[in-house]
Amino acid sequence: EEGYKQRALQKIPHVILLNPEYYHQQIKPLLADWVALWMQTKHFKGLNQAQLKNYLMFGARADPAKVVELQARADILRKAIGTKSLSNETAAILKLPVGKLSADQLTILDEKKNRLETSIEELIKINKIRQELEPVVNAIDVPAHRKMLNLAHDYLKMFMPHIMQK
Repeated sequence: EEGYKQRALQKIPHVILLNPEYYHQQIKPLLADWVALWMQTKHFKGLNQAQLKNYLMFGARADPAKVVELQARADILRKAIGTKSLSNETAAILKLPVGKLSADQLTILDEKKNRLETSIEELIKINKIRQELEPVVNAIDVPAHRKMLNLAHDYLKMFMPHIMQK
């Protein structure tokens, strides 16, 4: 019901995902719990429950380049907010007109900057989890278990949101 209220899901003609971010924040954790439980029934071995859920949610490959990219975007926003105007280059990046920023534009840019800074903090935490998981996942020596783990991760990351958007 919350997804319908937020217009992240559509009811008619069937449940359709309108906001992929909603899937990753609200639906995916529930599905990860369910998949982890299902994998237990299949006698999956190699990761404890917390590690399994973290792998299903985040994978095991850290992405430090993404952190650098997001930090560069945050720096651009800070500069634009600080100068209260946009150069040609900054305007092109932010997709706004060149010149002085209005109060509304400053408010919107400040909100974007705050969301971006929160995202950077979350990604740094996720990268730490991924770095801890990578050697443990690589140590899984039963090929069928590794295959099950990777398929479950891919299902939750790509296939399920894709199907829900149809």
